[in-house]
Amino acid sequence: ARHLNTPGREGSRTDMLDELAELVEAAGGRTLGLFSSMRGAKAAAEELRGRLDKPILLQGEETLGELIK
Repeated sequence: ARHLNTPGREGSRTDMLDELAELVEAAGGRTLGLFSSMRGAKAAAEELRGRLDKPILLQGEETLGELIK
């Protein structure tokens, strides 16, 4: 991810989400995203749900059993 813009810089969020969407697709969906804030995780989940035809699970929205399935 060295090629991505520094967080907080113009275009960094879009670049990160583009990269994340590509990685999720390449992995066939089986991806765990780690974020430094719940707000960032929620924003990414919302955006990716609109872009990808894969279920996007978010901590706090699903049971623990569903998340680790």
